[in-house]
Amino acid sequence: MTDKLTLVGDGDSVIDAQGASDNVVTIEGANTVALQSLKLRNGSNGIVIRRVASARLTDVIVEDNAADGIRIDENSTAELINPIVQNNGDEGIEVTRTSSASLLGDFASVTGNSGRGIQVSLVASLLVLGVPLEVAENESDGIGVFGSSQLIAFQESTVVSTDNDNGLSVSSSSLFFDETSTLRVTENSGSGLALSDNAAADLRGTAMSTRNGSHGIIAINSSNLRLQGIVLIEGNSLTVSGTSGLHVSRSSNASLRGTVRIQENRLIGFRVLQTSFAIVEEGSLNVEENGLDGIQVLRNSQLELLAFFGPIDVAVRNNQRHGVFVTQKSSGRLGEGTTIDGNDGDGLRVGSDSAVFVTDVAITNNDGVGTDIDDSSAQFFDSIITGNRNGDVVADFGTRLTLDGNTIGSILCERNVLSRGDLVCP
Repeated sequence: MTDKLTLVGDGDSVIDAQGASDNVVTIEGANTVALQSLKLRNGSNGIVIRRVASARLTDVIVEDNAADGIRIDENSTAELINPIVQNNGDEGIEVTRTSSASLLGDFASVTGNSGRGIQVSLVASLLVLGVPLEVAENESDGIGVFGSSQLIAFQESTVVSTDNDNGLSVSSSSLFFDETSTLRVTENSGSGLALSDNAAADLRGTAMSTRNGSHGIIAINSSNLRLQGIVLIEGNSLTVSGTSGLHVSRSSNASLRGTVRIQENRLIGFRVLQTSFAIVEEGSLNVEENGLDGIQVLRNSQLELLAFFGPIDVAVRNNQRHGVFVTQKSSGRLGEGTTIDGNDGDGLRVGSDSAVFVTDVAITNNDGVGTDIDDSSAQFFDSIITGNRNGDVVADFGTRLTLDGNTIGSILCERNVLSRGDLVCP
């Protein structure tokens, strides 16, 4: 196609390649090309925009092509307004090799494709601007962002990714949602949101990851996750063992500053492992009614529940095993505003040469021990540890224990425990 060409249909107009090996439409090196109110089907690719081309696609339906539905390639740009991209043999929409695309309008639908619904790769970008985007029933990831690329959602956008493999995968790339935008990843067979290999995600609006087969949200391999808005991670780990509602692993970081609920996941609620770090800097975190531990920190990792930027309200309650479990040379700092209550196992369990520093925390009414420390270091100041069924503080072999200014119902120590403070082992 040539520069400044506009092709307008009536909504029922069809360009059908009838199974030919060619693309239905190729826009190569041309600028300001517009396609409107057309159906494009049965080609190799549906629409290819490449080699420094630019195009606007409005109210197009791109379906039943052998490879990609829409491909934007080789430093090209496109505006996609109200697109429907469905039942293609590879990716629904692919933006690649320093290209960019914007999704605009009243809706966007990418469903039933044999590859990913949307793939953004190789220094490419996708901007979602005030549009509800549905990505569903694709055989691979709903959305994949790879190779120093980015996905940005602004201006009250809603991105819904459901019934795919992973809902949204980001690797060596970045993801940003502003305060007005919403991400919903639900009922995917894999993870809801998967970050890997130095990926970064900053979610400032509403984020919901629910009823996924694997992790609700996972960040691995030196990735960084920031949750700053209203976040719900619920009912995940439906089919995959060893998974969590929120999983931070392999030298990754998670920062929570919003209103976060992690609840009713089949296994562990919030897991931090393999030299990773997680912090609640301000806002609230509720970890409730998960099938195993509420929060688990292990393998040289760190957890901090501290009010760095404002007050925090952390509740870890009614989980079916321990409330917080810190183990395998890991550490935790728990501060004012934290409650660990009503868990089926221990409230706080510390083991295997780990360390905790606890100040002004309530650990009450757990069915196991309030705080069970084994071969580790634990310091408690100005905290309440009472009403726990199997004892309030139990210090086992090799423990170093400091208790000062606390309210503690009972204490039981093995003989070789080292203790100090205003309350020491009997």
